[in-house]
Amino acid sequence: MSHAGVLDHATRVTFGQDVRIPGQILPAGTYWFTIDRDSGMENVVHIYSAHRTALVASVPTNSASVSQADVPYRAEVKIAVPQGYSQAQTPTVVSWFEPGYADGHEFIYSGARERELRREREVALPAQANVPLDQ
Repeated sequence: MSHAGVLDHATRVTFGQDVRIPGQILPAGTYWFTIDRDSGMENVVHIYSAHRTALVASVPTNSASVSQADVPYRAEVKIAVPQGYSQAQTPTVVSWFEPGYADGHEFIYSGARERELRREREVALPAQANVPLDQ
């Protein structure tokens, strides 16, 4: 299940397996994705622990957008999975969209990883518990 906070632009995301974000691997579990629009740092996603007691990562992002027809009514995380994906591989978080927003946050990776991501299949997942990545 996902929960989104209107005032702090927060979304609770639960991953059923480890996922890669820029610079590190997030172990399977629950996290809060947030941004602080009031600070002027809209291009930084802050990732907190399940109880929002520890900042796990601050990830620079680029703006991403979808058409009005594709605006998610629930929070959505896009994951890239390699061709021939198996559970032994670690999927990569590509972007996060808050519910009701056409503009989202695309995570920034190094040049080499960015090129690899272009060859991988993107899977859009509602931000909810234990979503299988082999859809």
